[in-house]
Amino acid sequence: RVEGELQSAVSRDIYAPLDGEVIEVQGRHDDSVEPGQLLLTLRSRPLEVELQRLQGEFQATEKKLSAIASARVQSDVDFDSAETYPGQLAAEEQELKQILSSQRKQMDIVRGQRDQLLIQSPIQGRVLTWNPSELLEDRPVQRGQLLVTIADVEGPWILELSVPDRRVGYLLVAQRAQEKPLDVLFSLATDRGTSYQGYVQQIAARSEVHDGQRASVKVIASVPKSAIQGPRPGAIVYAKIDCGRRSLGFVWLHDITETIKSWLLF
Repeated sequence: RVEGELQSAVSRDIYAPLDGEVIEVQGRHDDSVEPGQLLLTLRSRPLEVELQRLQGEFQATEKKLSAIASARVQSDVDFDSAETYPGQLAAEEQELKQILSSQRKQMDIVRGQRDQLLIQSPIQGRVLTWNPSELLEDRPVQRGQLLVTIADVEGPWILELSVPDRRVGYLLVAQRAQEKPLDVLFSLATDRGTSYQGYVQQIAARSEVHDGQRASVKVIASVPKSAIQGPRPGAIVYAKIDCGRRSLGFVWLHDITETIKSWLLF
């Protein structure tokens, strides 16, 4: 038997794109949201300062370019170095145009980063994060920090099971031995009397350790459509994965056998 969680098959974790401060939270817990709907507004003071600096430099360059253009118009009226002066103005004008183009590109980049601070929902679904306003509003956030989670609770559901690393070998052998996916029998922790049938969809390629626990391998299993009424993301489930028939002695004693082997070998 393994434990796991019931999760929406379509969900998105939304992370902070930059260091900043959350100044407004639009989405609340369990709110329905549409793709592109505004959820959070962030502010980055360093980004604002950088944009103001670039805009000031851009305006200064524009003024210099305007002065050069005026000087070129007047250059035909009266100047001593008729052979070099117009050429110098033309060279300065070309250099300023290149600087202006570079500054414009830099401002576009900073404006693009500023636009990223308007956090929108990537999918249709519901806000799963509990009290995001109390959690985030008027608080600083760091780049990569988890902000909110959106899930399509009306779509398909899956099981995220944690199989102990020492047992995953039996699972892999059983999966290779048959063409169809392995069957999974599971029940909710809140309703142990009702069982549902699913099948293994995916076995992770590596083991992971969470919260100081022993290494385990994530296994994704299907949930029959409409099998569970009113499913809740994160609900605890208990599951049995059918890895084929074994002797009664093996079923009862294989944990003890594996422990003894680990003592003898290591």
